This record gives sequence, C-alpha cells and structure tokens, in this order.
Amino acid sequence: MAYLKQEPVLNDRLSVFDELYSTSNVILKTIHDYEEAMESGSKDLLSTAMERMDAMQGWEYETRIRQILTRLSLLNLHQKVLDLSGGQRKRLALAKNTYNGTRFPHPG
Repeated sequence: MAYLKQEPVLNDRLSVFDELYSTSNVILKTIHDYEEAMESGSKDLLSTAMERMDAMQGWEYETRIRQILTRLSLLNLHQKVLDLSGGQRKRLALAKNTYNGTRFPHPG
C-alpha cells in the first residue's frame, strides 16, 4: 500500500501535463512524446511516435491514463501546477502514483 504526503511535492513551474509525465517510466515517456507529436502537427514526429506507441503497446495504457484523469477531474492539462487548488494538487499526485505502477484499493 502506498501513502500520499499531506502536501504533495510537485514542480509548480510545470503544466499538469508535464508534471504527470515527468517520470523515468519508458511507457509514460513514449505517451508523452506521442501527445507532444500530436500537438506539434508534424506528420514525421507523429509517425515516429505512433510507431513507438505500437512497439511499446502504449495505446491501452494511454486509454487507462485518460480514464483516470477524467475520473479525477484533471481535464485542463495545460494549466500550471502553481494554479491548482489543494485538492487538485492531491489528485495530480494520486494520478502520478497510479501511473507509476502504484495500485490503490478500489472502493467497492
């Protein structure tokens, strides 16, 4: 079982998107690169990123991440961490821990 700190340690200078994907996890890095390629509009970058997503089997993981973000109401990924409320910061920390392989009990 994992525990979240009362005050999560987050980089206030980053966007929610960059904070979420600031990890050494290879699959998360691949998804981050894919998302950036999508925003860039570059067909070459997108093609390369999609090939990496295929090779890493990142599509299912990306879908899971989007579902978690939606459930945690973290929808504005371009918002600066500095501008988040205390509750949003905790949800961001929870999302990061979940993505990094930490499993939390599912209420049921």
